[in-house]
Amino acid sequence: MTTLSTSEEPYSVILHGDAYINNILFHYPSNVISTPDKVCLVDFQMSRYGSPALDLSFILQLSLTADTRRNYRQLLRVYHDSLCEFVLDLDSNPEVFSFSALEEEMKKYSAFGMAMALVAVPGTLNEDSGPMDSFSADTDGNYIVRAISSSFENMSDKCEKKIIELLSEALTHGYLK
Repeated sequence: MTTLSTSEEPYSVILHGDAYINNILFHYPSNVISTPDKVCLVDFQMSRYGSPALDLSFILQLSLTADTRRNYRQLLRVYHDSLCEFVLDLDSNPEVFSFSALEEEMKKYSAFGMAMALVAVPGTLNEDSGPMDSFSADTDGNYIVRAISSSFENMSDKCEKKIIELLSEALTHGYLK
């Protein structure tokens, strides 16, 4: 995981580190469900410095349905367009991070997002035990492997389906070779 998340310049930024839907608060302008007018990120204890593809791949893979992820390139385009608009609002040059650079970063770092999603899927789908509950990071270097193995025992059909979808998409987009 350390190798997968070690990014290089020039595109590294400060990341949330645990970017998934449960760590985003949405504000809606009325009682009618519509488009949110404000969002707020919470839960920053896993913040780090790295490629934006680390957070982006994790949220795309863990928080979206397979139907939504079918529009993968369009989702990347919306993200990039929004980022460029924000960078322009800061009076800076959005061309520093081109769409092709984003696509390359996603190819290079999305294996990390996929691996984190695989670890998190059982816990986020309300399985009996969370993926990392019984393992601490200070025991040895294999705690993630043990956590994934433990999470996959007694897995629900819904969880199995999500994992198969994620692995299939990872192969389609070239994140696994």
